[in-house]
Amino acid sequence: MTDDTDPAALPPDPVRVALESAGVDSATADRWAPRLPATYTSVVSTTEMVDDVKLLAELDETTPSSGGAHVRFLDVGPEPGDGEEVTEVRQHPQSKFVVASALVERSPLELSKLVPILERLGFWVIDAQHWTIGRWWMHRVGLRLDGPGNPALDRLRWSEAAEAVLEGRSEADDLLGLVTAAGLSWQEVADLRLFVTHRLQVDHRYSLEDMAAVLVSAPGAASALVELFARRFDPDRQDLKRAEQLVSELFAICDGLERLDDDRMLRGLASTVAAVTRTNRWSHPDHPRAVKLDPAAVADLPAPRPAHETWVHGAVPGGGRVSGIHLRGGTVARGGIRWSDRPHDLRTEVLDLMRTQVLKNAPIIPTGAKGGFVSDGAPGPDAYDAYISALLDLTDDRRGDRVVPAPGRLDGDDTYLVVAADRGTASFSDRANRLATERGYWLGDAFASGGSHGYDHKALGVTARGAWEAVVHHFGRLGIDPRTEEITVVGIGDMSGDVFGNFALRSPHLKLIGAFDHRHVFCDPDPDPATTHRERVRMAALGRSSWDDYDRSLLSEGGFIVPRSQKQVPITPQVASVLRIQAEVLTPAELIRAVLTAPVDLLFAGGIGTFIRSGSEPESTVDDRANSELRVTAEDLRARVVGEGANLAVTQRGRIAYARRGGRINRDAIDNAAGVDTSDHEVNLKILLDLAVGDGTLSVEERNRVLADQTEAVVAHVLGRVRRQCERLTHSELLSGRRQAWFELVLLDLVKEGVLDHDVDVLPDRAQMEARRDAGAGLTRPELAVVLAGVKRWLAARVLESDIPDETATRRFLVGAFPADVSSRFDSVLDRHPLRRELIASGVVNGLVDRLGMTFVHRIAHDTATSPAEVVRASLVAEGMVGAEVWWGRMAEIRPGLLDDPDVPDAHQLVVDLCDQLTRAELLRASGRGDDIATRIASERPVAVEVAAALRRHASIDQRRGQTRRAQSLVKTGWSEDDAAALAVMADLGNVHDLASLSRELDRSPRDLVKGYATLDDGLGLGRLARTVSGLEFDDRWAQAAQAMVLDDLVRLGRDAVRTAVAAHRGLDAPGAIRQVLADRSVEVAEAVRFCREAEVDPGAGLAGLAVAVRALERAVITQP
Repeated sequence: MTDDTDPAALPPDPVRVALESAGVDSATADRWAPRLPATYTSVVSTTEMVDDVKLLAELDETTPSSGGAHVRFLDVGPEPGDGEEVTEVRQHPQSKFVVASALVERSPLELSKLVPILERLGFWVIDAQHWTIGRWWMHRVGLRLDGPGNPALDRLRWSEAAEAVLEGRSEADDLLGLVTAAGLSWQEVADLRLFVTHRLQVDHRYSLEDMAAVLVSAPGAASALVELFARRFDPDRQDLKRAEQLVSELFAICDGLERLDDDRMLRGLASTVAAVTRTNRWSHPDHPRAVKLDPAAVADLPAPRPAHETWVHGAVPGGGRVSGIHLRGGTVARGGIRWSDRPHDLRTEVLDLMRTQVLKNAPIIPTGAKGGFVSDGAPGPDAYDAYISALLDLTDDRRGDRVVPAPGRLDGDDTYLVVAADRGTASFSDRANRLATERGYWLGDAFASGGSHGYDHKALGVTARGAWEAVVHHFGRLGIDPRTEEITVVGIGDMSGDVFGNFALRSPHLKLIGAFDHRHVFCDPDPDPATTHRERVRMAALGRSSWDDYDRSLLSEGGFIVPRSQKQVPITPQVASVLRIQAEVLTPAELIRAVLTAPVDLLFAGGIGTFIRSGSEPESTVDDRANSELRVTAEDLRARVVGEGANLAVTQRGRIAYARRGGRINRDAIDNAAGVDTSDHEVNLKILLDLAVGDGTLSVEERNRVLADQTEAVVAHVLGRVRRQCERLTHSELLSGRRQAWFELVLLDLVKEGVLDHDVDVLPDRAQMEARRDAGAGLTRPELAVVLAGVKRWLAARVLESDIPDETATRRFLVGAFPADVSSRFDSVLDRHPLRRELIASGVVNGLVDRLGMTFVHRIAHDTATSPAEVVRASLVAEGMVGAEVWWGRMAEIRPGLLDDPDVPDAHQLVVDLCDQLTRAELLRASGRGDDIATRIASERPVAVEVAAALRRHASIDQRRGQTRRAQSLVKTGWSEDDAAALAVMADLGNVHDLASLSRELDRSPRDLVKGYATLDDGLGLGRLARTVSGLEFDDRWAQAAQAMVLDDLVRLGRDAVRTAVAAHRGLDAPGAIRQVLADRSVEVAEAVRFCREAEVDPGAGLAGLAVAVRALERAVITQP
């Protein structure tokens, strides 16, 4: 053709003609006809070609260059490739033939990506062709469909499903077959995938393929599950009555299944869907799907069941997917979010961490929570953002005192969501706070602690400092002060780590002879403490370091640092000697085991992993396979003390086995609790200060300065709490063997109420307790740590249910929850704190349990048949009456030593015993009076002060001897003589309530009545008799209850004797009245006293004989002839 050829003379382009004849406009036909390859136009029908051109033209105009995937399905009749699209559905006896046409922009679409999608939809791939048309890559695939499916009805669903997978919005797994088998949309399949992936975390017996097969084979059940979800939460379809019917229908389908496994899988899915209380499926469809579950309603959940469970699964904006779980021990709960590398048992990992967090959080307001996520093809930070956004989708908001509910919720208010950093997310707090503030979440940057305006745990070293307090306490019980004396140490971790790195700097007297992390093993058989401390300081300052950065010239003779990848490690004689091993060559794993079992003062765990188990514990049950080659048994440990700065370094059975062999150990929830406590202080401070910011009385910049200024005050408070918990464990440890029935009562009560679990928490049952009783053993510190946490959780709930947090007298606990400067400056907003009641309840419970003991409330509630809240109320009155708070403060200041002699109570036990007596008396005296706590204290406190002063000068002979003996012992533990004398009187203050009531009734001064009591004691020997009764040892709580009743009888005897004598001889002072009664009834009194002396010295008399002796005295002194 020449340049001057007339275009009209050219033969028409048959493709363009065909397009125009089919209704395509000339411009579009002119543009696209030349681009269609002959290999394309020769095999497709005109109708298909027209549809393709229209689609291409539309996409070119509307689709940005980033493009996307576009898939169409065409029914082509009984034979593939016949060139004619069938416009009406033809049902074939066995097979249906379909063509799939896929368009992807620019880059070729690999057939290996498209074919699995088509196969998962239920097709057999017969043939395939591909072409490049403009900027688009096209596949045309011939397919056969042998199973159920209706091309006329399903084509759009197939197209949308395939496109969703190609664009990363859905997944190409066996569940995709439900688009064809059950006629579901890809979004509905995604709903099912959300629940299937959760079930895979719960029940490890089955795979996704197993569950998909059940659903594909039971399409009616699949459709019912989807409808159940929609009827509960889709705002356009919600029908809760129909939802209840669907649950019954689903369980009926389960009943009809032949295979047990199929029944389990389908029933588990049905129970999970029915247990959903919230979802973001319809409120935030652009986020990964998330559901909040009621764990109590989900089938087959392993113990312990959290209070709330959230599961997240779906596409991440930008590509890839995220799966995540968040488990909470209560509605107000907090804990870290972990970037996990365990996609198949993520829930198991997080559940173990949550259980530890619940124990760790016992001293603070929020109970434990833990979250974890895994990323599939998405950058970790992006996956984290998507996961956090999904959690926030399901959380209620607050506007002042008003709750703003999450859309479509089916449960009560749930406004408190606080997260923290954990493994892999240490630098993500600012990301989380940005997400929270962007959506206006009420907690603002208190949502994720430790961000730009939070407390940097590593910089503060707060977790390590808390662990150090626990270690110092252990060594104090051994008569060693590691702050001033050298101790030998082996450790898990390196100087770049927060916990190990900071811990290794706590004292220049640590002789670190061995350590390891995931890269190296460090051995220094005879280190110079001062020199090596300076080197550790240098390494810590490097930020990122490993043991390979250690100055090897500072290693003692025979020391070395080797990579764990080394095949064999030559062992020097010096290292062999200090580790007490006989080996010339070891593998790195063998060397690490030798380090763990070295004969040292301290083994400190500061790195991730479980390295110690019990010898009776199968290796297969330890949930840390990565370190199985390194793990040793507790029975092989030779360290005197184990400190757990890291979580789960020792299994609970391992801790117990080590403790029962005499090793000193708490558990991770005690040793490393300072970090989470610091975070909780930060959150509560931010909430309080933001109230002032909202009022306009504080700027954001000033708020941040206040937070920074209070850093050391917060840390001091946190470390004090660690010390108090360690001291409580020690007091309980000393009591446990002698008063085992007390602890058994608490333990069994908490198990019965579901707070603790014998198996999950590894606690002895009744038979095991009896065996220990026979052996003279009580609970170990690791067991007591679990019980301590359980008691605090249980008691805090009981206090919150009462009006105790609303009493004037308990506001001091709200004030004390914050640094003094903050409480004083912001007192006007304190009472508006959203967690006011929780802060008070936490302060009340921590004070009571840490000081009075973990058995205090249970024992008294059982003995007096009163509620736990009533006991707490009475104990607050009792403490207030005798000014116990002053003595607790003095003990914290001087930290006196403890006495192991059970016959000589230390200062702490003196105050506890007095509070026990006064609490019981208060429950008897105040019942039904309705006075608030402050009124009761104001009424009784002056009498207590006067009685204490009188007892210093007018005690009975027996009382004076006891006071002298107690004062001398107290001086030995560090008290001044004046303080010791004042404390020594406390053992005789148990009848203050009686003296107060008698003072009012008889119009006598408390001082006069004290002198009367002394005269009565001198004449009858009541104090000696009470000591004899108290000295009896009983194994069971019923005998102990009877013992308490006899002591109560003695108290009543004294009260009634004084009342009767003074009332009968009003002209005499109280001592004179008592002397008159004793003289008037001298014969009866002498006989009764003789009987008492016999009962006291007769080993066969027992409690029954002593009870009879009390009645004899009562008849002699009170009963008139």
